Amino acid sequence: MEIIPAILETEFSEIQNKIEKSKKHFKTIQIDLGDGKFVESEFGQLKKIKDIKSEIDLEIHLMTEEPWKDLEYLRNGKIKKITFHYESFLSIPKKTRPFAINNLIKQVKELGLKVGIAINPETRPGAIADYLERIDEALLLSVEPGQQGQKFVEDVILKASFLKNFKEDLIVGIDGGVSDENIKKIAEAKIDKAYVGSFLWKDDLESALKKLS
Repeated sequence: MEIIPAILETEFSEIQNKIEKSKKHFKTIQIDLGDGKFVESEFGQLKKIKDIKSEIDLEIHLMTEEPWKDLEYLRNGKIKKITFHYESFLSIPKKTRPFAINNLIKQVKELGLKVGIAINPETRPGAIADYLERIDEALLLSVEPGQQGQKFVEDVILKASFLKNFKEDLIVGIDGGVSDENIKKIAEAKIDKAYVGSFLWKDDLESALKKLS
């Protein structure tokens, strides 16, 4: 299972600082972007993403109300994948929702990037079953999106096997509340990627990594 650092910061300088700290230990890092609408707070500096300097690959996690409007700002050669939330489309009528989701998947792929769909803890995995053949990763949120340091929702782990029954080679990630207390259970569930935020950054990075291994 791959450990990927997640950066949720409001200041551009702190995002850049954490990327710099990560390059010795990781090949990829995730930057969380919140618009203050889909989630309570605004973070990630969407309009400055193009200016990020990085020696490692970037993944973008869009916690935004209208992710299709964000793509124009995500033109940085180090970005390899964009993940958006299924819940961002709940305001769209059910009849036309699949068209809107498939259209965004197409737009991301036309940029030459991988695409992921994230679902919140309360969302059933079956909600994204129809899109699994077109996406590269399903991201399971194990906390409510938008804040670090929340308690891990353990039941979310069970969604991984459900999704892999639909598509055996699907990459499944988990994001939120990951720590040394639950990393073993996550690995046993055959989840492919664990995105780790506050646990990595609250202490020495190398010490935190040892606790997760």
